[in-house]
Amino acid sequence: MKKAEKLEIHSHDLRILKPVHRSIRRIKRDHSPTVHGFRIWKSSWMLIDFIQHQHLPGGLNILDVGCGWGLAGIYCAKNLAAKVTCMDIDAEVFPFLQIQAQANDVDIRTLRLGIADLTQDDLQAFDIVMGADICFWDELVSPWHKLIRRANRTEKTAVILADPGRTPFDKLERRCITDYNQEAVSWEISDPFSYRGRILKID
Repeated sequence: MKKAEKLEIHSHDLRILKPVHRSIRRIKRDHSPTVHGFRIWKSSWMLIDFIQHQHLPGGLNILDVGCGWGLAGIYCAKNLAAKVTCMDIDAEVFPFLQIQAQANDVDIRTLRLGIADLTQDDLQAFDIVMGADICFWDELVSPWHKLIRRANRTEKTAVILADPGRTPFDKLERRCITDYNQEAVSWEISDPFSYRGRILKID
């Protein structure tokens, strides 16, 4: 294996630094995410692949909620010329996000906020709200359901969520089937690795 392959992932026109990359290791000396933002979650790649297949127009305003290291947002900024805001409750993830953004020559706005704090007026500014691996506890089902309801009331903001298929995500899906007649679809990727899960899209 080449040295570059050990340190970076090149997929979907992205250059992503692995945790073993010296730039990431240097950031780890000073920053320690606490709300699961300590690594790249595989559902981010699934979300990226799904978005790529949607053939979305350029220049959209996109909010990446629970962004972590910001892969999906970086993809949209680089490949869709989107105006991207990456949001997380843990500001310690932002140095990791910014080094990944720099590696891909894109500018990303960051916002420290919890999902329950997003108002309908906030959501009105975005065409798409997206997230990957963001409904992993039962106590997150209700806040996400309420956020989806607020986004739906804007009559313009779509929500796209990716998950490996955890029980809390299934509970959220059942609520969306009842309220919006929208159910998650199965999604499988082979690049940069084999992975499968579920995508929930609420228009």
